[in-house]
Amino acid sequence: MLKLCSKRFPDLKLIQGDFNKAKAFEKLGKYDFIFSTGAITEYSQLDISLPLIYKHLKKKGTLILIGINRNVVGKVMSKLWKFELRGKEKIISALKKTKFRKIEVVPVSWKLFPTSYVKFVVKARKA
Repeated sequence: MLKLCSKRFPDLKLIQGDFNKAKAFEKLGKYDFIFSTGAITEYSQLDISLPLIYKHLKKKGTLILIGINRNVVGKVMSKLWKFELRGKEKIISALKKTKFRKIEVVPVSWKLFPTSYVKFVVKARKA
């Protein structure tokens, strides 16, 4: 995914690492935008990863998280791929606890079905 993104957007600085380990990111600067699809919402330790992300966002920086909805399909996926199915409500609560502001659920068009049934998108801003 990073390789494809690098080809399409060569001016972007893309980073891969473990948000559960602060040392993996201690030499990094601050960013305007951080995007994660599935990694943070399903596999991270939210009490560790979200404060770390907050620290590396610039003032008024944006975080976009794509996660799996808490529904029948999400439950099956969580069993198959062994992740904690949190759903958007738990993610939003954790973002608020981490002092993110302007938290909103971004609608996923039904034109993208079945993705719109399976996934959610949450956008949050650093204060």
